[in-house]
Amino acid sequence: MRKIITSLGLLMVVLTATVVGTTAAVAADDKPVVRVGTEGTYPPFSYRDADNKLTGYDVDVIRAVAKKAGWKLEFVESAWESLFPALQADRIDLIANQVTINEERLGKYEMSIPYTFSRGVIVTRKDDTSVKTLADIKGKTAAQSPTSNWSEVATEAGAKIESVDEL
Repeated sequence: MRKIITSLGLLMVVLTATVVGTTAAVAADDKPVVRVGTEGTYPPFSYRDADNKLTGYDVDVIRAVAKKAGWKLEFVESAWESLFPALQADRIDLIANQVTINEERLGKYEMSIPYTFSRGVIVTRKDDTSVKTLADIKGKTAAQSPTSNWSEVATEAGAKIESVDEL
């Protein structure tokens, strides 16, 4: 089956039974404490601003959800590769970090409805006209977070991945 580069990705809030159940910690003001896993290094979705305050689209969305739900949030910043293991190990209650919905994740986690849609694009130097389609990256080097869904797409298209943690 042909992989679609314009993936509907990105859900963010992966809710677990801890959040909606009765085992969540409770703050002094009787609000459930919800531990939110996020990278904090992925602008414009989750990053530190000039004042070192955690901000971004995903952060704003989960704060709005928490306000309506009556939750107190505790943000836990971690590398992307650690977010799902942290969720599995009950170190966090949910992930707010541009999570792509795929079959494997649907089999393991509860997902919110998508609240954002992202399309992947290939960016080259202005003077490089050799890449017009995804097929054109075969044999080329692509800079990408090695654990991202876009890294997988590029690898399947034949690109060599140059690992980058932050751009």
